[in-house]
Amino acid sequence: MQMPVLRKLKDGTSEMVLIDIEDVLYINIENRSIVYHTREETFHHLSTLSDLDEYLGDQGFDMLDKTNIVNMSQVKYLDETNGNIYFDEEPNKGSPFASVAFIKQKVLKKEITAAIRRNTGKTLTYSADKGQRSTQERLSIN
Repeated sequence: MQMPVLRKLKDGTSEMVLIDIEDVLYINIENRSIVYHTREETFHHLSTLSDLDEYLGDQGFDMLDKTNIVNMSQVKYLDETNGNIYFDEEPNKGSPFASVAFIKQKVLKKEITAAIRRNTGKTLTYSADKGQRSTQERLSIN
């Protein structure tokens, strides 16, 4: 089984690489970080969302809240009132969603709506009442 880890480079930066778990000799804790030791080198566990955000940003992921990183190629609906993005064009109670921090809604609104447009092929407009879609595409979440 392969797993993503961080390889520390000599210049102080790091890169995300995949290692085969069968190559790991032992795992320990160093400075509050999990470290994987192989015969050739050591690797550090991806332990925070910030770590993942740094490396998955190039893959189309974005940290929309302090608790999640979202694959922007899957976003299909933004509920501005409740601060959620959905992965279904017409979400309902059971639809998967992720929260979007209010400040991220403001800062990334163009990027979020552009992603929705790309992912659905639709231009979305929102009415002033509760951030819902225009009457042509109105959606109520029960």
